[in-house]
Amino acid sequence: MLIKTRLQLLFAFLVIVFLSTGGLMIGALQDLEKAVTEGSSGRLRLIQSGQIRDQILSASAEVEDLANWNAEDRSRFFGLLESCKETIQQMRLGLTGEDDPLKGTIESLSRPVTDFGRAVTRALRYLDEEGPASRRLNLPRNWLKTRLIPEITESLQELEQQLQSRLAILDKLAVVNYQRIKIVFLGTGLSLILLGIVFFYLVRRWIVTPLELLSAATREISSGKYGETISIASESEIGQLARDVESMSEEISRAQSQLVDRERLAAVGEMTATIAHNIRNPLGSIRALAQGRMRSDGGSDPDMSMQTILETVDRADRWLKDLLKGLKPIQLTYGEAQLDSRLPALCEAVSGYADKRQVSVKCQITGTLPAARIDERKIEQSILVLLNNAIESCNPGGVVSLSGRSSGDEIFIEVQDTGHGMTAEVLAQLFKPYFTTKKSGLGLGLSLTQRIVVGHGGKIEVESESGKGSRFLLTIPTDSQNASGQKGTEHGTNSDPRR
Repeated sequence: MLIKTRLQLLFAFLVIVFLSTGGLMIGALQDLEKAVTEGSSGRLRLIQSGQIRDQILSASAEVEDLANWNAEDRSRFFGLLESCKETIQQMRLGLTGEDDPLKGTIESLSRPVTDFGRAVTRALRYLDEEGPASRRLNLPRNWLKTRLIPEITESLQELEQQLQSRLAILDKLAVVNYQRIKIVFLGTGLSLILLGIVFFYLVRRWIVTPLELLSAATREISSGKYGETISIASESEIGQLARDVESMSEEISRAQSQLVDRERLAAVGEMTATIAHNIRNPLGSIRALAQGRMRSDGGSDPDMSMQTILETVDRADRWLKDLLKGLKPIQLTYGEAQLDSRLPALCEAVSGYADKRQVSVKCQITGTLPAARIDERKIEQSILVLLNNAIESCNPGGVVSLSGRSSGDEIFIEVQDTGHGMTAEVLAQLFKPYFTTKKSGLGLGLSLTQRIVVGHGGKIEVESESGKGSRFLLTIPTDSQNASGQKGTEHGTNSDPRR
């Protein structure tokens, strides 16, 4: 998974945690605020009910001396009743539909207070009309004592009980909400600590540690240690960058190795060309002298010494020509070629040499090979080199097989033998010019073969194990003239080109 995707998921998880935690905290705070507000209102109503009780008791006490009231007493009494009514009206404020029982109790308190005022007003009217000796003055007092005061007292007690019960519920709710908030805050704190640790660990694992490994690897590469493996197994962006750095390091190492080989080859080639040129001149003179001597003697030489000299000089000249040929650039002449018929002909061409070494040669073509635009002569030369090497590597009774097949726009030619194989050390230097394991070899055959195949835009791959034979696979594009601009690669590893 990409680091970008991982971080997006991590941040999404953090946002979800914060939003859910915030929602819980806001809900708990709102519930706590509601409980505190309603608790404050309930306590205020409880205080107001006590004030009403005190005012009613004070007013009731003054009614006992109703016959002696003056204007000030009347004003004070009705002021107390008006204050009770205002307090009752204030108690109604803020009540909702959920407070219907409380509303009913307050209404039941409001009615006897109003009736109390009416009764006193009627008694005062009797007092004004009939005087203090009026018998009807006792009626309001008796009604007040026997009915109104008990009703008011009962209503106040019921109201106080409801308010106290309501306060108890609100107190419990406030405690519960406080505990909720405490748990939410505690959980949030622990979650933040845990998330911080997880975030630090994941960022270090996903980003910091890979970057440290990548930085260390780049320092190693800058110091000249190419081909270093970066131990980042992730498929993220940094993992892909590590693979790119590894590939770059391998390319630099390969290019440096090729540059060293080219410089060495150039130095060897220059020296070899000079030596070959200097040797061919005296060889030509020796051959001319030998030919002159043979003509002067009429071609009769008992010990055939001159003929031996000529043969030796010719052999040395061919050796020098082969040596010089390995130094020249490959020149390819492209043309349409059909390899179906040429592969069996090549097997037939090496059959004499194979019979001499008691090795059997087999040829197999799978399907029909398409026509290819190649330098047919040089491709045949490359295949002949591989066939001859394979025959030489086999003991009597060995088998060499040549096979051909095609896939898409590529032709695959395989040469396999049951010979003695090659070690890893030999495979590492197999295509280097002038490297050979033969006593009489120049070490140019496989080097030229590789240059020819790569010049066609193809590649040559080798699989070999000491004591178990070797397998060479040539991959040649059917349109080599267009593909020859692409860089060819060669391998000495067990890779399967048929994938």
